[in-house]
Amino acid sequence: MKLPKFLIADLYKEVLVEIGQKNPKNNSYTIEKKENIEKGIDTKKGNTSLKYLGDNNKNIIILVSNSSAIFIEEEDLNFLTNVLKSVELNLADIALINLATTTTTYSDLLETFKAKYFIFFGTTPSSISLPLNVPHFQIQQYAGFYFMTVPSITDLNKPTEEAKLLKTKLWVGLRNMLLHIK
Repeated sequence: MKLPKFLIADLYKEVLVEIGQKNPKNNSYTIEKKENIEKGIDTKKGNTSLKYLGDNNKNIIILVSNSSAIFIEEEDLNFLTNVLKSVELNLADIALINLATTTTTYSDLLETFKAKYFIFFGTTPSSISLPLNVPHFQIQQYAGFYFMTVPSITDLNKPTEEAKLLKTKLWVGLRNMLLHIK
């Protein structure tokens, strides 16, 4: 597997292996659970521990829920990259957050990012403690922010007629959302 240079740099912004926190009182380390380290879960509290992929250059947060990957599966990432490319965006324009490996709230996201646009792939606004119910592919404005929910990337990335229709709806929804960005 060959990853683009910008994606590799984005994946390794910090230390590659962090075993634990050093306790200055007794020079010992607090060891993280092995499962958390292997899954890339950061158990520290606060916004500095929020794991995301991308640079958020266009203030777009993409939220997914995939328990089998740190962010998303490789084929789903390729699909997402192509979707973004179709609306003249790339991974540097977004912040991709996997809610299956990162617990966060709407308040945390606003504090960490200057986000104005939220796209929920296979999850809902309630997953980040927002009292909204947004139908798929509809852009909902709330408190000066824009929200859109869509089926999961895996559901969209299938070779079926139904998935083709969903991809078209996604593209139209993203185009409409971009009208607010520019």
